[in-house]
Amino acid sequence: MMLRTALPQLKDGLAFADAHRWFIACVLHRLHLQQRYGTDYKVATSGGSGNLTVGYTYDRDGNLLTQTDASGTLTYTYDGLGREATRAVADGAAYTQGYDPAGNLKTLTDPNGTTTYGYDAANHLTSLKDPTGASTTFTYDEDGNRTATKLPGGTTQSAQWDNADRPTQIKATTSTGTLVTYNYSY
Repeated sequence: MMLRTALPQLKDGLAFADAHRWFIACVLHRLHLQQRYGTDYKVATSGGSGNLTVGYTYDRDGNLLTQTDASGTLTYTYDGLGREATRAVADGAAYTQGYDPAGNLKTLTDPNGTTTYGYDAANHLTSLKDPTGASTTFTYDEDGNRTATKLPGGTTQSAQWDNADRPTQIKATTSTGTLVTYNYSY
């Protein structure tokens, strides 16, 4: 079957699927994309302009297990709740994620070390500590709007909100004064 479709950002294109589950979008002006879907209708391979081909495999739950291209293979594992637990990249680097009982990302370990995340009772991110020990803290109002972000080095971004939860002012300050202020009216 063949259909003609308008691609908003690229003006015009052609797309078709055949009996072998190939979906090919040929965009005019030399950009092409080809994707082959498996029997489960998930992308099995993807390729296009520049001869880049990417292959994908999935587990029974539909989670991406591998993504392979010319630079190598990314491998993913998942915890019992289907959340990404590890990612191994082609160069040997590994990334590990840990979660708290509420399902929030608690730790992210990469080749640079471990980043830890803290949350309040409403599951708002309240702290982030990077592998170097630098900390960022976040505070919120009772509606859950972020009111302040304190960055390592002393810069603070503060926000004020109206009753409709729209920002009315965003300000960045340091110990030496205000860097910038944005005021909003509705």
